[in-house]
Amino acid sequence: MSWIKKIVFNSALILGSSISGLFLFEFFLIFENRFKPVEKTVVEINGESYPFLKGVSTEGTLQKSSKSRHLFILGDSFTEGIVCAADNANFPSHLSEMIGADIEVINLGVNGKNTADYVDFLDYFEVVVGDLAIITLYDNDMIISERNCGQIRRQAEKHEVYVPKFCSSEKAFVDKSSAGLLKVVNKYVKDFKTVQLLKESAAQVPALQGFFYRDEYRNSWNDFKAEENKWLRSSLRVMQEQVQRAGGNVIFTYYPNTNNITRDDYRHQIWTRFLDYAEEQDGIKILDPYPYFVAVAPEKSMVWSLTDKHPNCAAHKIMAEFLMGSARFSSILEE
Repeated sequence: MSWIKKIVFNSALILGSSISGLFLFEFFLIFENRFKPVEKTVVEINGESYPFLKGVSTEGTLQKSSKSRHLFILGDSFTEGIVCAADNANFPSHLSEMIGADIEVINLGVNGKNTADYVDFLDYFEVVVGDLAIITLYDNDMIISERNCGQIRRQAEKHEVYVPKFCSSEKAFVDKSSAGLLKVVNKYVKDFKTVQLLKESAAQVPALQGFFYRDEYRNSWNDFKAEENKWLRSSLRVMQEQVQRAGGNVIFTYYPNTNNITRDDYRHQIWTRFLDYAEEQDGIKILDPYPYFVAVAPEKSMVWSLTDKHPNCAAHKIMAEFLMGSARFSSILEE
């Protein structure tokens, strides 16, 4: 065999072994990320289909029982807690068990949604005197999609919600998630578990964080003149008015990242600056669960899997315990 053939053969052998190894590793990550399936029910709201988890105590997710009081919990996938839902171990289910039978808990968490959707939820669902709504924020609520822009323009006709300049018309919107070659490539490979693991590892390196879109929108929480920030804070004011006008009570909180629970996590510093500003400028009090997580978390990382950084079921219980232990929540339950 000539030296050229040897190089070609050895290169093909190395390449084939590498590809096979990647496929095996990908299958391992998929298996490691598995969870029990749960049933959902789809509700149409303003032309949008929302797949809510079916409630335990009702015939359908949003068919309220005859109980006099209801607790609506609004949020995204962290609130939905789909990986723990089958075992009733997401934080809304834990709250339901802790509160008892007098108040019905309804989980309105949906993957990928933000406060534009929550404003629509509160317009659609019947909040009455004595009801309570918990609005659960998360890092990526600052991302405004083209769909969100349509929602915001429509909502501004009824509520005092701020319309970002890039949402002023259909032509004004620019998709920031597609700005740059790396972001375009990411759209095509982001669903591979191996890629997700590599990205999560790289995102923990300070020198590389600037390359991630998550770093850009996370910083928007402290840029109080940013269009996204103005809109989000206005939506909080609108939701507070929606619930209080109906005679209910509203609590705002956020779900902290649980992949690196440390006292000096810079992500918590971003949140505390936003919380202070929202209370001072907008009169919005947002409960901060992170110090409680730092105090009681049994381990530094409390996530579902190597590639899924959603909180695990133990973290969901901690979130529920924090809410139950907060003075504001306890006083409302006793009313």
